[in-house]
Amino acid sequence: MGVVVVVPGQAEPWMVSNRAFAMLVDVATELVEDPADEDVMAGAAANHGLFLDSLDQPQRNRVAAALANAAAQLRSRLLGQRQVDGWSLSLASSLPVLEMWLEGLVEEAEEATAHPRTSHDRAERGYLSGTLCRSA
Repeated sequence: MGVVVVVPGQAEPWMVSNRAFAMLVDVATELVEDPADEDVMAGAAANHGLFLDSLDQPQRNRVAAALANAAAQLRSRLLGQRQVDGWSLSLASSLPVLEMWLEGLVEEAEEATAHPRTSHDRAERGYLSGTLCRSA
C-alpha cells in the first residue's frame, strides 16, 4: 500500500510507499517541537496519508516546514550510504519534489501573512470576487 501527501496548490498528490513515508515521518518527528505536530505525524503514518489542507494555517506551516527539512535530511542520508540501492535512489530522487512543494507552501503562507491582500488591492489589480472589473 502507498501513502499520499496532499499539498494545497498542487495538482497531484505526492505518493510513496509505506516504508518510505515511515522513514520520512521518523525524521520529521525528530524535528517538530509541538506535541500536536507529533500527533499529526503519527496520525499520517497510521492513516497512510497526510492532508495538509485539513490543518489550521500555523500548524500546516510547522508540519510542512518539518517535512521539507526531513525530506532534505533523508535524501542526504540515502545518498550518503556506502552502497545506494535502486529503492534508495528512487526515493532520494522523489524527495526534492516534496521538499519544493512544501517550501513553496510555507513561503506562500508567510507572504500572505506579511502582506495580506484586501478587496481594494484585488480591485486595483482588476479583479473582484473572481470577476474582471475596471478601475475608475
